[in-house]
Amino acid sequence: MADETQPTVTNTNGNVCKVFYSRGYGEIIQEKRGTNGRNYDLIFYVRSVNKTLAEMTEEEQEGVWGDVWNQVGKYLIQHKPEDLPTPQNHQGTRRRLR
Repeated sequence: MADETQPTVTNTNGNVCKVFYSRGYGEIIQEKRGTNGRNYDLIFYVRSVNKTLAEMTEEEQEGVWGDVWNQVGKYLIQHKPEDLPTPQNHQGTRRRLR
């Protein structure tokens, strides 16, 4: 079964909501494989590298959906600190920003 993953990051300051996303293509497999991930990472198979997301290194995973973090970085550079989310409205992210 062909599928895609679409990591999404949302930034809000209470007035403006900005959504960033990218897409990675693969398929859902029956067997859980790998240890570097959780949930669908174990069964989302990326044919181009012959691995599930959970079998990939962090660098390989960034190659699948890393563009979302580039978008976030560019946005953060272009906006003032008061435009960024506060701890009260920040919902967390799947990956840590480096």
